[in-house]
Amino acid sequence: MDFKERVRDAADITKVIGEVVRLRKTGPNRYIGLCPFHQEKTPSFNVHGDRQFYYCFGCQKGGDVFRFVEEIEGLGFFDALKSLAERHGIPLPQRHSFDDETSRERDALLRMQEIALQHFQESMSAEVQRYLKARHLSDGAVCDFSLGYAPAGSVLSRIFQREGFTPAEMFGSGLIVQRDDGSPYDRFRNRVMFPIHNEQGKAIAFGGRALGDDEPKYLNSSETKLYTKKRVLFNLHRAKETIRRLDYTILVEGYMDVIGLFQAGVTNVVASCGTALSEDHVRALRRHSERIAMNFDPDSAGVQAAERSVQMLLEESMKIRILTLEGGLDPDEYVAQNGVESYRARVEAADGYFHWLAARAREKFDMKSAEGRMEGFREMLRPALERVPDKLERLAVVNDLAQFLGVDARAILEQMKMDGKRPKASGAPALPVITANESLLIRGMLEHPPAAAEIAGQLRDLESWKALPCAKIVETAMGLAAEGALIYETLDARLSEGDRRLLAAAVFADKTPEGVVEGQLQACVASIRHADSQRRMKETRDQVRTLEREGRHEEAMALMSSLETRGDKTQTPRTEQRNECLG
Repeated sequence: MDFKERVRDAADITKVIGEVVRLRKTGPNRYIGLCPFHQEKTPSFNVHGDRQFYYCFGCQKGGDVFRFVEEIEGLGFFDALKSLAERHGIPLPQRHSFDDETSRERDALLRMQEIALQHFQESMSAEVQRYLKARHLSDGAVCDFSLGYAPAGSVLSRIFQREGFTPAEMFGSGLIVQRDDGSPYDRFRNRVMFPIHNEQGKAIAFGGRALGDDEPKYLNSSETKLYTKKRVLFNLHRAKETIRRLDYTILVEGYMDVIGLFQAGVTNVVASCGTALSEDHVRALRRHSERIAMNFDPDSAGVQAAERSVQMLLEESMKIRILTLEGGLDPDEYVAQNGVESYRARVEAADGYFHWLAARAREKFDMKSAEGRMEGFREMLRPALERVPDKLERLAVVNDLAQFLGVDARAILEQMKMDGKRPKASGAPALPVITANESLLIRGMLEHPPAAAEIAGQLRDLESWKALPCAKIVETAMGLAAEGALIYETLDARLSEGDRRLLAAAVFADKTPEGVVEGQLQACVASIRHADSQRRMKETRDQVRTLEREGRHEEAMALMSSLETRGDKTQTPRTEQRNECLG
Protein backbone atom coordinates (compact mmCIF):
# COMPACT_ATOMS: atom_id res chain seq x y z
CA MET A 1 0.00 0.00 0.00
CA ASP A 2 1.47 3.39 -0.97
CA PHE A 3 1.76 6.34 1.43
CA LYS A 4 -1.30 8.19 0.11
CA GLU A 5 -3.53 5.13 0.57
CA ARG A 6 -2.20 4.57 4.10
CA VAL A 7 -3.16 8.13 5.01
CA ARG A 8 -6.55 7.82 3.31
CA ASP A 9 -7.32 4.64 5.25
CA ALA A 10 -6.35 6.29 8.55
CA ALA A 11 -8.15 9.60 7.93
CA ASP A 12 -11.88 8.84 8.12
CA ILE A 13 -13.49 11.66 6.15
CA THR A 14 -16.49 11.94 8.48
CA LYS A 15 -14.20 12.55 11.46
CA VAL A 16 -11.95 15.00 9.60
CA ILE A 17 -14.88 17.01 8.27
CA GLY A 18 -16.70 16.62 11.59
CA GLU A 19 -13.94 18.66 13.26
CA VAL A 20 -14.88 21.60 11.04
CA VAL A 21 -18.55 21.10 10.12
CA ARG A 22 -21.36 20.19 12.49
CA LEU A 23 -22.76 17.09 10.79
CA ARG A 24 -26.17 15.47 11.24
CA LYS A 25 -26.69 11.81 10.36
CA THR A 26 -29.20 11.24 7.55
CA GLY A 27 -28.72 7.54 6.77
CA PRO A 28 -26.29 4.64 7.02
CA ASN A 29 -22.91 6.41 7.18
CA ARG A 30 -24.40 9.51 5.48
CA TYR A 31 -24.25 13.01 6.95
CA ILE A 32 -25.33 16.54 6.11
CA GLY A 33 -24.31 19.98 7.38
CA LEU A 34 -23.89 23.62 6.48
CA CYS A 35 -21.33 24.02 3.72
CA PRO A 36 -18.05 25.57 4.94
CA PHE A 37 -17.30 26.92 1.45
CA HIS A 38 -20.31 29.15 0.76
CA GLN A 39 -23.07 31.00 2.57
CA GLU A 40 -26.26 28.96 2.99
CA LYS A 41 -29.22 28.80 5.34
CA THR A 42 -30.32 25.23 4.58
CA PRO A 43 -27.74 22.43 4.77
CA SER A 44 -26.72 21.05 1.37
CA PHE A 45 -23.24 19.75 2.23
CA ASN A 46 -23.26 15.93 2.14
CA VAL A 47 -20.65 13.47 3.40
CA HIS A 48 -20.69 9.81 2.36
CA GLY A 49 -18.71 7.72 4.83
CA ASP A 50 -18.68 4.56 2.70
CA ARG A 51 -17.46 6.40 -0.40
CA GLN A 52 -15.17 8.64 1.72
CA PHE A 53 -16.40 11.60 -0.30
CA TYR A 54 -18.19 14.91 0.24
CA TYR A 55 -20.34 16.98 -2.10
CA CYS A 56 -22.25 20.26 -1.76
CA PHE A 57 -25.32 20.60 -3.95
CA GLY A 58 -25.25 24.37 -3.34
CA CYS A 59 -21.77 25.36 -4.54
CA GLN A 60 -20.85 22.05 -6.25
CA LYS A 61 -17.60 21.62 -4.33
CA GLY A 62 -16.73 18.01 -3.68
CA GLY A 63 -13.88 15.59 -3.29
CA ASP A 64 -12.08 13.21 -0.97
CA VAL A 65 -10.48 13.87 2.42
CA PHE A 66 -7.34 15.35 0.81
CA ARG A 67 -9.37 17.78 -1.27
CA PHE A 68 -11.32 18.89 1.81
CA VAL A 69 -8.15 19.68 3.76
CA GLU A 70 -6.74 21.50 0.73
CA GLU A 71 -9.87 23.67 0.45
CA ILE A 72 -10.50 24.34 4.13
CA GLU A 73 -6.88 25.05 5.08
CA GLY A 74 -5.79 26.66 1.81
CA LEU A 75 -3.09 24.06 1.18
CA GLY A 76 -1.59 22.34 -1.83
CA PHE A 77 -2.01 18.57 -2.15
CA PHE A 78 1.34 17.61 -0.62
CA ASP A 79 0.81 19.89 2.39
CA ALA A 80 -2.69 18.48 2.87
CA LEU A 81 -1.25 14.97 2.71
CA LYS A 82 1.45 15.85 5.25
CA SER A 83 -1.08 17.54 7.53
CA LEU A 84 -3.30 14.45 7.62
CA ALA A 85 -0.32 12.14 8.07
CA GLU A 86 0.91 14.15 11.06
CA ARG A 87 -2.55 14.17 12.65
CA HIS A 88 -2.84 10.40 12.35
CA GLY A 89 0.70 9.55 13.44
CA ILE A 90 1.92 8.30 10.07
CA PRO A 91 5.62 9.11 9.47
CA LEU A 92 6.45 10.82 6.20
CA PRO A 93 8.47 8.80 3.68
CA GLN A 94 11.97 9.97 2.98
CA ARG A 95 11.55 11.15 -0.58
CA HIS A 96 11.76 14.46 -2.39
CA SER A 97 8.29 14.47 -3.95
CA PHE A 98 7.03 16.40 -0.91
CA ASP A 99 9.62 19.14 -1.27
CA ASP A 100 7.83 21.32 -3.83
CA GLU A 101 8.36 25.08 -3.56
CA THR A 102 4.96 25.85 -2.01
CA SER A 103 5.40 23.14 0.59
CA ARG A 104 8.89 24.34 1.49
CA GLU A 105 7.64 27.91 1.87
CA ARG A 106 4.81 26.82 4.16
CA ASP A 107 7.14 24.64 6.23
CA ALA A 108 9.49 27.59 6.67
CA LEU A 109 6.67 29.86 7.80
CA LEU A 110 5.39 27.32 10.33
CA ARG A 111 8.89 26.68 11.63
CA MET A 112 9.50 30.41 12.13
CA GLN A 113 6.28 30.68 14.15
CA GLU A 114 7.38 27.77 16.34
CA ILE A 115 10.84 29.28 16.84
CA ALA A 116 9.24 32.62 17.74
CA LEU A 117 6.87 30.90 20.19
CA GLN A 118 9.77 29.23 21.98
CA HIS A 119 11.78 32.46 21.99
CA PHE A 120 8.91 34.48 23.49
CA GLN A 121 8.30 31.87 26.20
CA GLU A 122 11.99 31.69 27.11
CA SER A 123 12.14 35.50 27.29
CA MET A 124 9.38 35.75 29.93
CA SER A 125 10.51 38.35 32.47
CA ALA A 126 9.56 38.95 36.10
CA GLU A 127 7.86 42.18 35.04
CA VAL A 128 5.63 40.33 32.59
CA GLN A 129 4.82 37.66 35.17
CA ARG A 130 3.75 40.38 37.64
CA TYR A 131 1.57 41.98 34.97
CA LEU A 132 -0.15 38.67 34.15
CA LYS A 133 -0.76 37.91 37.84
CA ALA A 134 -2.26 41.39 38.24
CA ARG A 135 -4.64 40.43 35.43
CA HIS A 136 -5.61 37.34 37.50
CA LEU A 137 -3.99 34.82 35.15
CA SER A 138 -2.75 31.64 36.77
CA ASP A 139 0.54 29.96 35.93
CA GLY A 140 -1.49 27.16 34.37
CA ALA A 141 -3.32 29.54 32.03
CA VAL A 142 -0.04 31.22 31.04
CA CYS A 143 1.36 27.81 30.19
CA ASP A 144 -1.79 26.51 28.44
CA PHE A 145 -1.98 29.56 26.17
CA SER A 146 1.82 29.63 25.64
CA LEU A 147 2.06 33.30 26.62
CA GLY A 148 5.45 34.96 26.37
CA TYR A 149 7.37 38.21 26.04
CA ALA A 150 9.04 39.93 23.10
CA PRO A 151 12.07 41.77 24.53
CA ALA A 152 13.25 45.16 23.33
CA GLY A 153 15.67 45.14 20.42
CA SER A 154 15.77 42.78 17.47
CA VAL A 155 16.63 39.46 19.06
CA LEU A 156 14.25 37.37 16.93
CA SER A 157 15.74 38.71 13.68
CA ARG A 158 19.17 37.48 14.74
CA ILE A 159 17.76 34.08 15.70
CA PHE A 160 16.15 33.70 12.28
CA GLN A 161 19.39 34.69 10.56
CA ARG A 162 21.33 32.21 12.66
CA GLU A 163 18.80 29.48 11.71
CA GLY A 164 19.51 30.15 8.04
CA PHE A 165 16.23 31.76 6.94
CA THR A 166 16.48 34.01 3.91
CA PRO A 167 15.51 37.71 4.08
CA ALA A 168 12.45 36.97 1.92
CA GLU A 169 11.33 34.24 4.35
CA MET A 170 11.89 36.51 7.34
CA PHE A 171 9.95 39.43 5.87
CA GLY A 172 7.18 37.04 4.83
CA SER A 173 6.78 35.66 8.36
CA GLY A 174 4.70 38.57 9.68
CA LEU A 175 7.23 38.88 12.54
CA ILE A 176 10.07 40.84 10.96
CA VAL A 177 9.93 44.30 9.35
CA GLN A 178 12.31 45.73 6.73
CA ARG A 179 14.03 49.06 7.39
CA ASP A 180 14.57 51.61 4.64
CA ASP A 181 18.14 50.36 4.24
CA GLY A 182 16.85 46.80 3.76
CA SER A 183 17.96 45.47 7.17
CA PRO A 184 15.54 43.49 9.35
CA TYR A 185 14.15 44.39 12.77
CA ASP A 186 11.58 42.76 15.06
CA ARG A 187 7.93 43.76 14.64
CA PHE A 188 7.24 42.98 18.31
CA ARG A 189 9.36 44.66 20.98
CA ASN A 190 8.63 44.98 24.72
CA ARG A 191 5.24 43.32 24.42
CA VAL A 192 3.31 40.49 26.09
CA MET A 193 2.84 37.89 23.35
CA PHE A 194 -0.30 35.87 22.61
CA PRO A 195 0.09 33.06 20.04
CA ILE A 196 -2.72 32.81 17.46
CA HIS A 197 -3.55 29.33 16.17
CA ASN A 198 -5.48 28.08 13.18
CA GLU A 199 -8.43 25.75 13.65
CA GLN A 200 -6.09 22.75 13.45
CA GLY A 201 -4.07 24.04 16.41
CA LYS A 202 -0.90 25.26 14.67
CA ALA A 203 0.63 28.60 15.69
CA ILE A 204 0.36 30.89 12.64
CA ALA A 205 0.66 34.42 14.08
CA PHE A 206 0.91 36.50 17.26
CA GLY A 207 -0.78 39.35 19.03
CA GLY A 208 1.31 41.62 21.24
CA ARG A 209 0.21 43.96 24.04
CA ALA A 210 2.49 46.90 24.80
CA LEU A 211 3.85 47.00 28.36
CA GLY A 212 4.81 50.63 28.18
CA ASP A 213 3.29 53.61 26.38
CA ASP A 214 3.96 52.31 22.88
CA GLU A 215 1.17 52.56 20.35
CA PRO A 216 -0.83 50.76 19.27
CA LYS A 217 -1.73 49.13 22.56
CA TYR A 218 -2.35 45.84 20.73
CA LEU A 219 -0.44 44.83 17.60
CA ASN A 220 -0.89 41.72 15.47
CA SER A 221 1.39 39.93 13.05
CA SER A 222 1.09 41.27 9.55
CA GLU A 223 -0.86 39.00 7.22
CA THR A 224 1.01 36.11 5.65
CA LYS A 225 0.31 33.05 3.53
CA LEU A 226 -0.59 31.35 6.82
CA TYR A 227 -2.56 34.11 8.49
CA THR A 228 -5.46 36.27 7.29
CA LYS A 229 -7.12 38.25 10.10
CA LYS A 230 -10.64 38.02 8.77
CA ARG A 231 -10.48 34.21 8.70
CA VAL A 232 -9.01 33.41 12.11
CA LEU A 233 -10.76 33.44 15.50
CA PHE A 234 -8.62 33.41 18.62
CA ASN A 235 -9.06 30.16 20.62
CA LEU A 236 -11.47 28.45 18.19
CA HIS A 237 -9.20 25.39 18.01
CA ARG A 238 -9.64 24.88 21.78
CA ALA A 239 -13.26 26.03 22.04
CA LYS A 240 -14.96 24.26 19.13
CA GLU A 241 -15.57 20.96 20.93
CA THR A 242 -17.32 22.68 23.86
CA ILE A 243 -19.22 24.97 21.49
CA ARG A 244 -20.74 21.93 19.82
CA ARG A 245 -21.51 20.19 23.09
CA LEU A 246 -23.19 23.24 24.68
CA ASP A 247 -24.54 24.47 21.33
CA TYR A 248 -23.53 28.10 21.74
CA THR A 249 -20.47 30.35 21.46
CA ILE A 250 -19.43 33.21 23.71
CA LEU A 251 -17.83 35.95 21.61
CA VAL A 252 -15.65 38.49 23.44
CA GLU A 253 -13.36 41.26 22.29
CA GLY A 254 -9.86 40.52 23.54
CA TYR A 255 -7.23 37.91 24.27
CA MET A 256 -7.34 38.53 28.03
CA ASP A 257 -11.11 38.13 28.04
CA VAL A 258 -10.79 34.72 26.42
CA ILE A 259 -8.00 33.49 28.69
CA GLY A 260 -9.65 34.77 31.88
CA LEU A 261 -12.92 33.00 31.07
CA PHE A 262 -11.19 29.85 29.84
CA GLN A 263 -9.13 29.38 33.00
CA ALA A 264 -12.33 29.78 35.03
CA GLY A 265 -13.93 26.91 33.13
CA VAL A 266 -15.89 28.81 30.44
CA THR A 267 -14.27 27.05 27.50
CA ASN A 268 -16.69 27.84 24.64
CA VAL A 269 -15.24 31.34 24.23
CA VAL A 270 -13.51 32.97 21.21
CA ALA A 271 -12.46 36.44 20.05
CA SER A 272 -11.67 38.05 16.72
CA CYS A 273 -7.96 38.77 16.37
CA GLY A 274 -7.88 42.52 16.83
CA THR A 275 -10.20 43.18 13.91
CA ALA A 276 -13.91 43.62 13.25
CA LEU A 277 -15.99 40.47 12.91
CA SER A 278 -16.05 39.34 9.28
CA GLU A 279 -18.30 37.10 7.18
CA ASP A 280 -15.59 34.43 7.32
CA HIS A 281 -15.63 34.61 11.13
CA VAL A 282 -19.41 34.28 11.21
CA ARG A 283 -19.41 31.28 8.88
CA ALA A 284 -16.71 29.60 10.96
CA LEU A 285 -18.83 30.08 14.08
CA ARG A 286 -22.04 28.88 12.42
CA ARG A 287 -20.37 25.65 11.35
CA HIS A 288 -20.22 24.72 15.04
CA SER A 289 -23.41 26.34 16.42
CA GLU A 290 -26.10 28.82 15.37
CA ARG A 291 -26.37 30.26 18.89
CA ILE A 292 -24.05 32.99 20.12
CA ALA A 293 -23.77 35.19 23.20
CA MET A 294 -21.88 38.44 22.57
CA ASN A 295 -20.05 39.92 25.55
CA PHE A 296 -18.34 43.02 24.26
CA ASP A 297 -17.06 45.87 26.42
CA PRO A 298 -19.90 48.12 27.69
CA ASP A 299 -18.29 51.35 26.47
CA SER A 300 -19.50 53.11 23.32
CA ALA A 301 -16.86 51.44 21.16
CA GLY A 302 -17.98 48.02 22.39
CA VAL A 303 -21.64 48.83 21.73
CA GLN A 304 -20.84 49.99 18.20
CA ALA A 305 -18.75 46.87 17.58
CA ALA A 306 -21.67 44.73 18.74
CA GLU A 307 -24.08 46.49 16.39
CA ARG A 308 -21.73 46.07 13.41
CA SER A 309 -21.14 42.41 14.18
CA VAL A 310 -24.83 41.66 14.63
CA GLN A 311 -25.71 42.65 11.06
CA MET A 312 -23.65 39.78 9.65
CA LEU A 313 -24.80 37.38 12.34
CA LEU A 314 -28.46 38.09 11.53
CA GLU A 315 -27.92 37.52 7.81
CA GLU A 316 -26.52 34.07 8.67
CA SER A 317 -29.63 33.29 10.75
CA MET A 318 -27.63 33.18 13.99
CA LYS A 319 -29.56 33.24 17.29
CA ILE A 320 -28.02 36.17 19.17
CA ARG A 321 -27.96 37.22 22.81
CA ILE A 322 -26.21 40.31 24.16
CA LEU A 323 -24.53 40.17 27.56
CA THR A 324 -23.76 43.47 29.29
CA LEU A 325 -21.88 43.31 32.59
CA GLU A 326 -22.52 45.89 35.28
CA GLY A 327 -19.81 48.16 36.57
CA GLY A 328 -18.14 48.51 33.20
CA LEU A 329 -16.23 45.26 33.81
CA ASP A 330 -14.55 43.20 31.12
CA PRO A 331 -15.44 39.48 31.15
CA ASP A 332 -12.16 38.40 32.77
CA GLU A 333 -12.52 41.12 35.44
CA TYR A 334 -16.12 40.11 36.15
CA VAL A 335 -15.21 36.45 36.65
CA ALA A 336 -12.29 37.40 38.91
CA GLN A 337 -14.59 39.54 41.11
CA ASN A 338 -17.86 37.60 41.02
CA GLY A 339 -16.98 34.02 40.18
CA VAL A 340 -17.68 31.80 37.21
CA GLU A 341 -21.17 30.65 38.31
CA SER A 342 -22.35 34.25 38.47
CA TYR A 343 -21.00 34.79 34.95
CA ARG A 344 -22.72 31.67 33.62
CA ALA A 345 -26.00 32.83 35.16
CA ARG A 346 -25.58 36.19 33.42
CA VAL A 347 -25.03 34.42 30.09
CA GLU A 348 -28.19 32.35 30.54
CA ALA A 349 -30.21 35.46 31.40
CA ALA A 350 -28.77 37.60 28.59
CA ASP A 351 -31.28 39.48 26.43
CA GLY A 352 -32.00 38.45 22.88
CA TYR A 353 -30.52 40.94 20.46
CA PHE A 354 -33.80 42.62 19.54
CA HIS A 355 -34.77 43.14 23.18
CA TRP A 356 -31.33 44.61 23.82
CA LEU A 357 -31.75 46.92 20.86
CA ALA A 358 -35.29 47.85 21.94
CA ALA A 359 -33.99 48.70 25.41
CA ARG A 360 -31.45 51.04 23.80
CA ALA A 361 -34.24 52.59 21.74
CA ARG A 362 -36.15 53.21 24.95
CA GLU A 363 -33.17 55.11 26.34
CA LYS A 364 -32.67 57.17 23.20
CA PHE A 365 -36.25 57.99 22.12
CA ASP A 366 -39.39 59.27 23.79
CA MET A 367 -41.38 56.11 24.47
CA LYS A 368 -44.28 58.08 25.95
CA SER A 369 -45.50 59.15 22.54
CA ALA A 370 -46.56 56.98 19.61
CA GLU A 371 -44.34 59.07 17.33
CA GLY A 372 -41.29 58.49 19.53
CA ARG A 373 -41.93 54.75 19.71
CA MET A 374 -42.26 54.49 15.92
CA GLU A 375 -39.17 56.65 15.42
CA GLY A 376 -37.19 54.36 17.70
CA PHE A 377 -38.41 51.38 15.71
CA ARG A 378 -37.53 52.96 12.35
CA GLU A 379 -34.08 54.13 13.42
CA MET A 380 -32.83 51.19 15.47
CA LEU A 381 -34.92 48.07 14.95
CA ARG A 382 -36.14 48.06 11.39
CA PRO A 383 -32.65 47.93 9.75
CA ALA A 384 -31.78 44.90 11.87
CA LEU A 385 -35.12 43.19 11.24
CA GLU A 386 -34.70 43.53 7.50
CA ARG A 387 -31.49 41.50 7.74
CA VAL A 388 -33.33 38.48 9.15
CA PRO A 389 -33.70 36.22 6.08
CA ASP A 390 -36.54 34.04 7.37
CA LYS A 391 -39.96 35.71 6.97
CA LEU A 392 -41.67 33.70 9.72
CA GLU A 393 -38.87 34.53 12.16
CA ARG A 394 -39.22 38.24 11.31
CA LEU A 395 -42.96 38.08 11.94
CA ALA A 396 -42.41 36.46 15.35
CA VAL A 397 -39.85 39.11 16.31
CA VAL A 398 -42.14 41.93 15.16
CA ASN A 399 -45.00 40.67 17.34
CA ASP A 400 -42.67 40.35 20.33
CA LEU A 401 -41.18 43.82 19.85
CA ALA A 402 -44.57 45.44 19.32
CA GLN A 403 -45.64 44.31 22.79
CA PHE A 404 -42.29 45.34 24.31
CA LEU A 405 -42.41 48.84 22.81
CA GLY A 406 -46.13 49.37 23.11
CA VAL A 407 -46.51 49.71 19.34
CA ASP A 408 -49.27 48.33 17.11
CA ALA A 409 -47.81 45.30 15.30
CA ARG A 410 -49.97 46.04 12.26
CA ALA A 411 -48.32 49.45 11.89
CA ILE A 412 -44.90 47.81 11.98
CA LEU A 413 -45.88 45.23 9.39
CA GLU A 414 -47.29 47.92 7.13
CA GLN A 415 -44.06 49.87 7.34
CA MET A 416 -41.89 46.87 6.61
CA LYS A 417 -44.10 45.66 3.73
CA MET A 418 -43.12 42.10 4.49
CA ASP A 419 -44.95 40.74 1.50
CA GLY A 420 -42.24 39.23 -0.59
CA LYS A 421 -39.98 42.01 -1.87
CA ARG A 422 -36.79 40.31 -0.71
CA PRO A 423 -34.83 38.90 -3.67
CA LYS A 424 -34.58 35.15 -3.86
CA ALA A 425 -31.29 33.37 -4.25
CA SER A 426 -30.80 32.03 -7.74
CA GLY A 427 -29.25 28.76 -6.56
CA ALA A 428 -27.60 26.13 -8.73
CA PRO A 429 -29.11 25.06 -12.08
CA ALA A 430 -31.67 22.28 -11.80
CA LEU A 431 -30.35 18.77 -12.28
CA PRO A 432 -31.69 16.57 -15.11
CA VAL A 433 -33.97 13.87 -13.77
CA ILE A 434 -32.40 10.42 -13.60
CA THR A 435 -34.56 7.38 -12.95
CA ALA A 436 -34.19 4.96 -10.06
CA ASN A 437 -32.93 2.45 -12.61
CA GLU A 438 -30.11 4.75 -13.74
CA SER A 439 -29.17 5.60 -10.16
CA LEU A 440 -29.08 1.91 -9.30
CA LEU A 441 -26.89 1.19 -12.33
CA ILE A 442 -24.35 3.84 -11.31
CA ARG A 443 -24.20 2.73 -7.68
CA GLY A 444 -24.02 -0.94 -8.69
CA MET A 445 -21.05 -0.33 -10.98
CA LEU A 446 -19.21 1.51 -8.18
CA GLU A 447 -19.94 -1.20 -5.65
CA HIS A 448 -19.04 -4.09 -7.98
CA PRO A 449 -16.18 -3.01 -10.30
CA PRO A 450 -15.54 -6.59 -11.60
CA ALA A 451 -19.23 -6.92 -12.53
CA ALA A 452 -19.07 -3.43 -14.07
CA ALA A 453 -16.21 -4.56 -16.31
CA GLU A 454 -18.27 -7.59 -17.32
CA ILE A 455 -21.42 -5.66 -18.23
CA ALA A 456 -19.42 -3.03 -20.12
CA GLY A 457 -19.22 -5.40 -23.09
CA GLN A 458 -22.96 -5.95 -22.98
CA LEU A 459 -23.75 -2.24 -22.85
CA ARG A 460 -21.40 -1.30 -25.69
CA ASP A 461 -23.61 -3.19 -28.17
CA LEU A 462 -26.71 -1.24 -27.07
CA GLU A 463 -27.72 2.25 -28.10
CA SER A 464 -30.58 3.31 -25.84
CA TRP A 465 -28.45 4.07 -22.75
CA LYS A 466 -26.42 6.62 -24.73
CA ALA A 467 -29.38 9.00 -24.72
CA LEU A 468 -29.77 8.87 -20.92
CA PRO A 469 -28.79 11.90 -18.78
CA CYS A 470 -26.25 9.68 -17.01
CA ALA A 471 -24.69 8.36 -20.26
CA LYS A 472 -21.32 10.07 -19.77
CA ILE A 473 -21.08 8.78 -16.20
CA VAL A 474 -21.80 5.20 -17.34
CA GLU A 475 -19.37 5.46 -20.26
CA THR A 476 -16.58 6.81 -18.03
CA ALA A 477 -17.30 4.15 -15.40
CA MET A 478 -17.04 1.42 -18.03
CA GLY A 479 -13.67 2.74 -19.14
CA LEU A 480 -12.35 2.86 -15.58
CA ALA A 481 -13.72 -0.62 -14.87
CA ALA A 482 -11.75 -1.95 -17.86
CA GLU A 483 -8.62 -0.29 -16.42
CA GLY A 484 -9.30 -1.78 -12.97
CA ALA A 485 -9.49 1.77 -11.53
CA LEU A 486 -13.21 2.28 -10.89
CA ILE A 487 -13.55 4.16 -7.57
CA TYR A 488 -15.69 7.18 -6.78
CA GLU A 489 -12.76 9.59 -6.51
CA THR A 490 -11.36 8.72 -9.95
CA LEU A 491 -14.77 8.68 -11.62
CA ASP A 492 -15.67 12.07 -10.15
CA ALA A 493 -12.36 13.56 -11.29
CA ARG A 494 -12.98 12.60 -14.94
CA LEU A 495 -16.46 14.14 -15.21
CA SER A 496 -17.71 17.58 -16.16
CA GLU A 497 -19.32 19.77 -13.49
CA GLY A 498 -22.86 18.83 -14.49
CA ASP A 499 -22.07 15.10 -14.51
CA ARG A 500 -20.33 15.38 -11.14
CA ARG A 501 -23.58 16.77 -9.73
CA LEU A 502 -25.55 13.89 -11.27
CA LEU A 503 -23.08 11.37 -9.83
CA ALA A 504 -23.38 12.89 -6.36
CA ALA A 505 -27.18 12.92 -6.65
CA ALA A 506 -27.21 9.21 -7.55
CA VAL A 507 -24.83 8.20 -4.76
CA PHE A 508 -26.20 10.37 -1.96
CA ALA A 509 -29.78 9.38 -2.84
CA ASP A 510 -29.01 5.79 -1.85
CA LYS A 511 -30.47 5.11 1.62
CA THR A 512 -30.11 1.31 1.63
CA PRO A 513 -27.56 0.02 4.16
CA GLU A 514 -27.02 -3.26 2.29
CA GLY A 515 -26.09 -1.60 -1.00
CA VAL A 516 -26.71 -2.91 -4.52
CA VAL A 517 -26.50 -6.67 -5.14
CA GLU A 518 -25.04 -7.96 -8.41
CA GLY A 519 -28.41 -9.41 -9.43
CA GLN A 520 -29.90 -5.91 -9.41
CA LEU A 521 -27.06 -4.68 -11.59
CA GLN A 522 -27.73 -7.40 -14.17
CA ALA A 523 -31.45 -6.59 -14.01
CA CYS A 524 -30.61 -2.97 -14.88
CA VAL A 525 -28.70 -4.16 -17.94
CA ALA A 526 -31.62 -6.40 -18.93
CA SER A 527 -33.97 -3.44 -18.64
CA ILE A 528 -31.69 -1.34 -20.88
CA ARG A 529 -31.48 -4.22 -23.37
CA HIS A 530 -35.28 -4.40 -23.48
CA ALA A 531 -35.51 -0.62 -24.00
CA ASP A 532 -32.97 -0.93 -26.82
CA SER A 533 -35.05 -3.64 -28.48
CA GLN A 534 -38.19 -1.55 -28.16
CA ARG A 535 -36.37 1.39 -29.75
CA ARG A 536 -35.29 -0.73 -32.73
CA MET A 537 -38.81 -2.11 -33.18
CA LYS A 538 -40.23 1.41 -33.19
CA GLU A 539 -37.70 2.47 -35.80
CA THR A 540 -38.70 -0.53 -37.97
CA ARG A 541 -42.41 0.32 -37.63
CA ASP A 542 -41.67 3.87 -38.69
CA GLN A 543 -39.82 2.54 -41.75
CA VAL A 544 -42.78 0.29 -42.61
CA ARG A 545 -45.19 3.24 -42.49
CA THR A 546 -42.86 5.28 -44.68
CA LEU A 547 -42.63 2.47 -47.27
CA GLU A 548 -46.44 2.07 -47.30
CA ARG A 549 -46.91 5.80 -47.89
CA GLU A 550 -44.48 5.55 -50.81
CA GLY A 551 -46.40 2.56 -52.27
CA ARG A 552 -43.50 0.13 -51.75
CA HIS A 553 -45.76 -2.54 -50.30
CA GLU A 554 -43.55 -5.60 -50.92
CA GLU A 555 -40.66 -4.01 -49.02
CA ALA A 556 -43.07 -2.99 -46.27
CA MET A 557 -44.38 -6.56 -45.97
CA ALA A 558 -40.85 -7.97 -45.79
CA LEU A 559 -39.95 -5.51 -43.01
CA MET A 560 -43.20 -6.27 -41.17
CA SER A 561 -42.39 -9.98 -41.31
CA SER A 562 -38.94 -9.37 -39.80
CA LEU A 563 -40.53 -7.17 -37.13
CA GLU A 564 -42.96 -9.94 -36.11
CA THR A 565 -40.11 -12.47 -35.98
CA ARG A 566 -38.01 -10.09 -33.86
CA GLY A 567 -40.98 -9.44 -31.54
CA ASP A 568 -41.35 -13.19 -30.90
CA LYS A 569 -37.69 -13.42 -29.88
CA THR A 570 -37.50 -10.23 -27.78
CA GLN A 571 -39.47 -10.52 -24.57
CA THR A 572 -39.96 -8.03 -21.83
CA PRO A 573 -37.65 -8.76 -18.88
CA ARG A 574 -39.31 -10.86 -16.22
CA THR A 575 -41.57 -8.86 -13.95
CA GLU A 576 -39.77 -9.95 -10.81
CA GLN A 577 -36.42 -8.97 -12.36
CA ARG A 578 -37.69 -5.48 -13.19
CA ASN A 579 -39.14 -5.04 -9.73
CA GLU A 580 -35.80 -6.03 -8.22
CA CYS A 581 -34.03 -3.45 -10.37
CA LEU A 582 -36.45 -0.56 -10.00
CA GLY A 583 -37.51 -1.15 -6.41
